[in-house]
Amino acid sequence: MEILRVDVRYHRDQLRECEMWLYKETDLRRQAESLCAVVSYERNEAVEVARALREERDEVSRQAALAAVSLQKSADIIDLLKARIGEYDKKIEGPVRLFATTA
Repeated sequence: MEILRVDVRYHRDQLRECEMWLYKETDLRRQAESLCAVVSYERNEAVEVARALREERDEVSRQAALAAVSLQKSADIIDLLKARIGEYDKKIEGPVRLFATTA
């Protein structure tokens, strides 16, 4: 009979230990699920921020391209005006010299 009591006591102790490990495992599983939910939410937020930053980058690139085109047009107009001024300077150079010598 004593052997049976010892055996029952041993198995009860084993059961308590198994229950303790089961509770720990369940607790760890809940913590892992909670952390996964947090990480998933944060990942989704990061994806949204990255998307917004890509859109902003694309808009800035588009504006920079438009500014470059505008700047090139301005440079072309300035070059054209310089050429026209050079032509007018040559046209009036003769009369100015003539005027300077007669004065």
